Amino acid sequence: YFINGYVFHANGTACDAPLVKITNENTGAHWTAETSQNMYGCIIANGMDVNVSETLQIYAWKDVQSKIIHHTVTENETEDGILCMNITLLNPPETPFVVQGAVFYETGEPCINLTGVTITNKNTGNTWNAEIHEGFNQYMLVISDNVSEGDVLEINATDGSSCNSTTHTVSSGEIDSGIVSHNVTLPALNMAPSVDSILITPDDDVEEGVQIDPQPGENKTVNISAVVSDMNGYDDISSVIATITGQSDVADSPVILHFVSNIDGNTAIFNGSFNMSFYYESGIYTVTVNATDKSGATGTNTSSFNYREAIALRMDAVSISFGSVDPGEYCEVSGDHDFATTDKPTIQNIGNTVINVKISGTNLTSEENAVIEKRNIRARVDALSYKNLSEERVFDVQMPIGNAVFENIDFNLSVERGTPPGNYEGNVTITAVSV
Repeated sequence: YFINGYVFHANGTACDAPLVKITNENTGAHWTAETSQNMYGCIIANGMDVNVSETLQIYAWKDVQSKIIHHTVTENETEDGILCMNITLLNPPETPFVVQGAVFYETGEPCINLTGVTITNKNTGNTWNAEIHEGFNQYMLVISDNVSEGDVLEINATDGSSCNSTTHTVSSGEIDSGIVSHNVTLPALNMAPSVDSILITPDDDVEEGVQIDPQPGENKTVNISAVVSDMNGYDDISSVIATITGQSDVADSPVILHFVSNIDGNTAIFNGSFNMSFYYESGIYTVTVNATDKSGATGTNTSSFNYREAIALRMDAVSISFGSVDPGEYCEVSGDHDFATTDKPTIQNIGNTVINVKISGTNLTSEENAVIEKRNIRARVDALSYKNLSEERVFDVQMPIGNAVFENIDFNLSVERGTPPGNYEGNVTITAVSV
């Protein structure tokens, strides 16, 4: 259903760029027509937006001239799908004075949600409500009372939440013309900030999502970069804080993200970092970034990363020395739980999962190529039974995870009778394995 026509001034000349609003008085639905020069047009749904016998109100307005037409839709019009209606605006009644203007936010955006404009003559005490219309930021008041040169008019505009009052002193020229044009600026609506994106680095794998590998025995530094926007300007952002939650409590959480640079007048980058300890449990950790502005409004976004499993241990001793052992005798090197006594072997779980310990060894050989077979080397972890190293051995010790989890590791060497004298060397490999 196409509603169209031309708009003319009261003197019959073309009225360019009029404001035309169409309302279905039966349903309350309303539309703003598009205009080109003095032509207007609006397409609505026949049978849905308008039906036969319903009344359309067509309101046209330009400067101080306006006109309202009430038209009842006919059956022929619905069948043809078109209504042509030319409009000639009317001059306001002969009155002493007109006050008109527009209302904008301080951002420059028009305030199209006006709920009221009141005008008070501070000299006479008279107060009037100006005419406003939904979807428009203009107001107009035709005053039937006298207004004099030098009178101060107080104009108060509001959108229901933001308001502002301004004053205007009437000049002699305005008295002659009969019109005061005065715009009003409202404080910008406070818009809550938004967290547009969150970047978590490093990403240790090309696998989908962010994959972070622990640093065995050390902290792993994780970086957060958040892009935050605030339509009231990036300098309205008062704080950006990241909270990290997951399988383990992250000691560094929450993390304050600091301003780095702005992308434009509304958007800026905030960075921060935190440590993931090597013993934090593996799994998905969530990063929640909250941005707060100076008015207390907040915006939130989340991202996540996978803290992967690390199976690892370390030992304080770099070598095991049995000293001098006579044939037919044996020697034991006992460990302890003190990582500072390197002559007493100690192992530490430096991963983030419960582990058992696998030990394997080689034969001991001398410079003269004499051999002490590896079956003569025995080992144990904690207080478990000794096992010889004739084959690879796994000790079911189930070392838990933690910041300082230690176990002793003991070695025993038997030298068979008839073994040639000499300095014998070999290798022992100690490996962490999952339970």
